[in-house]
Amino acid sequence: MIFKAFFDRIKLSWSLYLKQLKANMSLKYRRVLYIIFFLIFFITAPLVILMAEGYRYNFKKRTMEKTGVLFLESKPDKAKIFLNGKEQKDTTEARIKNLLPGEYLVELKKQDYNGWQKKLTVYPNQTTFAQYVRLFKENPAVEKIWPHKIILASEPTEKSVALLYFEEEKYQLALLDLDKAEVRPILELNFKPDKISISPTEQYIAFNKKQRLFVFDTLAKKIINLEDLITGEISAWHWSKQNNSENLLMVAEQKIKRLDLALNKTSNLATENPVIDCWADKNQLFYLSREKEEIIIKKSEFLDNNDTLNIKGLPLSSNYEISGMINEYILIRETKNKILYLINSADLTEKIKVFPEVEYVAINNQDILMGNQWEFSVYNIKDKEEKIITRLSQTINQARWYPVPTHVVFATGEEIKVIETLVGEKVQINLINNYPAKMIFINQDGDRLYFSDDNNLYQALIE
Repeated sequence: MIFKAFFDRIKLSWSLYLKQLKANMSLKYRRVLYIIFFLIFFITAPLVILMAEGYRYNFKKRTMEKTGVLFLESKPDKAKIFLNGKEQKDTTEARIKNLLPGEYLVELKKQDYNGWQKKLTVYPNQTTFAQYVRLFKENPAVEKIWPHKIILASEPTEKSVALLYFEEEKYQLALLDLDKAEVRPILELNFKPDKISISPTEQYIAFNKKQRLFVFDTLAKKIINLEDLITGEISAWHWSKQNNSENLLMVAEQKIKRLDLALNKTSNLATENPVIDCWADKNQLFYLSREKEEIIIKKSEFLDNNDTLNIKGLPLSSNYEISGMINEYILIRETKNKILYLINSADLTEKIKVFPEVEYVAINNQDILMGNQWEFSVYNIKDKEEKIITRLSQTINQARWYPVPTHVVFATGEEIKVIETLVGEKVQINLINNYPAKMIFINQDGDRLYFSDDNNLYQALIE
């Protein structure tokens, strides 16, 4: 009761004081206060609205500027983000808003991984993307998985690579499982093949000795005798898949023959002129045919060999090979002079694109990787733009696409490196040191790297 009476007296005294203050406050003083309050409102309200609309005050330029957004994504995720050396509260994947326009040094860091840094420009009212950042392990452990020198290898499929090695005075074929890091011997040979190739379903492996071709059935574990099916020397051959059957397209005695392995049957596809090489894409057949003093690129339907369309003519040479197709474009390489021709089979008015000094070609999605011992570049079919990725004084032993076309892995000297192919500054990282790698392979997940030197085959977990 005593405390209640005490507080009631204080409350009454404060109320009387406010009434007295209001009575004594002049009209002029009250007007000044109202004006100050209105000024504060009219000054701060636009600032609040501008900030809500994405504007910030740039103290360097002394003006309000529209901000931008930086979107960062990495694999693996949860990487720390640093902008101009200052750590951000978010980790990847992150969308950093309200950034003043300008250039930022962006760094991503994660324990046990190589760091990534690049200068990125933020533009007003736009989002700058860095979506394909790959973080690779720092100093990954290297494990020997096969104690033999790899002499020859096929191009990888999604799961496997066919390897040729020498043991006990014999050449032997083996299959490398790219996901399990297992090598399985499958066949002994008494000669060294010139080329090895795995069929699309991975059931068959084709290999040749000069103009003689062999096919090994990995399920039946036997070599298919082609001498009863094909007569004459075989100068070129490629796998194709038609009507859910695996086929070998071959140039035998300058004619095109197709071997259906499911039916064990051959058929002739084009016979009018001497043929140098051929390629199948969907239900269309493309081939190089010699006519007078030039090589003509022709196209026909599989079911109608008489309906033939001439696409383009090339200078006379016996060293052409079809390296593949990307969309409607045919890649033809003249191996002696190291020239790559890129030809649009759907638009005959488009000029032939010519690339000199090309020793190897690889296709990934919309991009073509091409190069030689000293440099490699990437050509984008959609943008029709070529980018030099790297140029070195050391010999490049091999360059290969990473599973996504944002990176290329290559071996040079005693190092294996990975480099970005994106526009602008290209981040390059050393993956493996102190190994003179001759061949490199990567699995589809991009986390296993395989490489061989003069003695062994190794693997390393890089992601």
